[in-house]
Amino acid sequence: MRRLLVLLAGVLLCSWLVLPASADPPPDTVDELVQRLRTDPVQVGPMMGAGHTAEVDRTLTDLVERAPVPVRVVLDLAPQEVEGLDQPADELLPRLVAALGPGLYVLELGETAESIIGSYAFEAVGVDPGVQSDFYDGARLARDLTEPGYPTEAFSTYLGLVGVVDGAEGLEALDEEALLASGWATGGDLDDTRQAEDERVIWSGVIALGTLAAAAGARLRTNRWRRRLRVRPSAVRRALAVGSALLLALAAGGATWVLTTARIPPAPVPGDQAQAAAADFVSGASVHVAPDLQDWMTPERLARIEAMAAAAQVPTRVAVWYPTQDGDGLEEVAVDTDLPGLWISANPDGVEAFDHRLDGDGYYSGGDVDTEAGSDEITFLVAETIRQSDEDGPRPVVGPPRSDYYGGTWGSTVGVVGVVGVLAVPVGLGLGLLLATPAVRRLRRHTAGWLPPTGPPVRGAAPAAVPAATASRSLEPDRGTPSDREPRSVRERPTPREQPERQRTSEPGPQPGRPAPAVQREPEPAPASEPSVAAPPVIDGLLPREPREPASWDVAGWRRAAEYELANLQRTLRFLTPAAAATPAAAAATRHAEAAETLLGAGGSPADQLGAAVLVRRGADAARAATSLREWAPQPGCFFHPEHPAGTEQRTFAGRTVPCCRACAGHLDADRTPELLDLPGPVHFHESGAEPWASTGFGALEPDLPGRLALG
Repeated sequence: MRRLLVLLAGVLLCSWLVLPASADPPPDTVDELVQRLRTDPVQVGPMMGAGHTAEVDRTLTDLVERAPVPVRVVLDLAPQEVEGLDQPADELLPRLVAALGPGLYVLELGETAESIIGSYAFEAVGVDPGVQSDFYDGARLARDLTEPGYPTEAFSTYLGLVGVVDGAEGLEALDEEALLASGWATGGDLDDTRQAEDERVIWSGVIALGTLAAAAGARLRTNRWRRRLRVRPSAVRRALAVGSALLLALAAGGATWVLTTARIPPAPVPGDQAQAAAADFVSGASVHVAPDLQDWMTPERLARIEAMAAAAQVPTRVAVWYPTQDGDGLEEVAVDTDLPGLWISANPDGVEAFDHRLDGDGYYSGGDVDTEAGSDEITFLVAETIRQSDEDGPRPVVGPPRSDYYGGTWGSTVGVVGVVGVLAVPVGLGLGLLLATPAVRRLRRHTAGWLPPTGPPVRGAAPAAVPAATASRSLEPDRGTPSDREPRSVRERPTPREQPERQRTSEPGPQPGRPAPAVQREPEPAPASEPSVAAPPVIDGLLPREPREPASWDVAGWRRAAEYELANLQRTLRFLTPAAAATPAAAAATRHAEAAETLLGAGGSPADQLGAAVLVRRGADAARAATSLREWAPQPGCFFHPEHPAGTEQRTFAGRTVPCCRACAGHLDADRTPELLDLPGPVHFHESGAEPWASTGFGALEPDLPGRLALG
């Protein structure tokens, strides 16, 4: 009996050791997180593990063990105790330091399953400050390696710890290609891969059609001159020409295919969580529950979900898990297993579902919840999702899905090839006509030697006599061999362009017994005198410029630019650190953002909308100064147009000194009016009366633009 108990304990211990790092649910309290960090300084949850939780945990643990200072890493959901705060990482960091002591702390907290971007903080406390700088160098390398995409938090943390442990030499020695192929360096998007694959098909087909059209255009132009030579190619020659054109089109399309293949982003690599789910579904299971949610999903409700999936009208598979940072991951599982049916992703924050390889490719939403729900509510949402799918009835199985951007089917992708190819055919024809020019020149030289001249008649001149031998050759081709003909140089043969000149320069003399024809020449008209144009008056020493009506899309673009940049500025202000938010520059940025929001909300004139864009740009400059904890002063813009470069020059205009850009200063130095901003009317902005924009040059002469707006 004792041996049996020892054996059972050994089995349980081994099973606990092989569980992945994601087997523990997220901590509920800060004290629980502290206890976990005392046992294991690296805490990686499935949400922030980029789909490779066990591998990320193992890799970071190895680096932490070799670090020169104590390191604590938390890549997990925020504890519920601090989840509702604006910056839970900033609140959590000092509490962890007080409980665990000095060291390097790296906190990457996901707040909810829908909001992967949570709160971030890292700081070296009580250790060498250079450790923090080394970590930042590695994290910056992660951003550089993954451009134009974004690195996962796990990848940024990994390279940051490499910088701490191995320094700059270790970062330079990394195999960048192997890192990017690991599957957790950057968040992949399966639809981006599909879209790039469809674009490869589209561009290859369009280039092939354009090449075929170019070959047809060249053939059409050369055939015209071959007909004049009365040369009819044989059927074999025509077949060779058609075959050559097809081969050329295939070669061009193939080259385009190869070039565009290199630009296709790799498909997301299924992580450990996705691989475990795929193994369950391939074995015939209809429900997969992640280890960290097995205690949350009760056996009764699990049995109910399995019964509903078995009774559904289409094959149904349900994954109960937390999504990872690189996406939900269920679509990758569906593509990897290639099992058609309804796929449902359920977690404590909501339920979503989609059809895979079913006619219609429907998407279903069982609903989202504001806070983490119990398994009973999620079970109800899963039931509602299956009911919505059953309302569509059984759906036939179709081929692999394509990118939704081009219609989602092969037929729609081929249709795009046809539509774009219609635009490429005229371009190809024109290019073919142009490329056929050398061949046409050679045919012209052959033609000019024996075809009759085709120049236009000359007024008042007798028609040139055509020798009998030439006339007979023009009516009947010479049947002799080239050696029977009298050799003549090419320059001795009149070309069609030279023949009219000879007719003009050599008039036939009078023939015997016939008077010479009288040649009447029309008098050449006297050249009309050009009307004199009065020079425009010069005002203030400058040549004036008439105002021009701005385009409607330019006016509409002022408001769109202001709204877009205002949203970015407000988002930047929300995420300022406490130290940056307390600076005068941050206060100035807030004032500018509020003034711009007031202008846009009032829906004022085009001048107000452009002024809002100027306010937002000044506010963004102040926010950058606040982020770097430096002083800020508004930089004057160009008085003549707020969208010109900064006003680094000073010139006199309309009796006052104004700042302007270098281009406008060059116009003024040359006694020319610069390119002024024109408002609808049209009217020059400084003559429009729109205040405070007209008198200040949209803030070029006013450093406190929000204050000037408040005065009215």
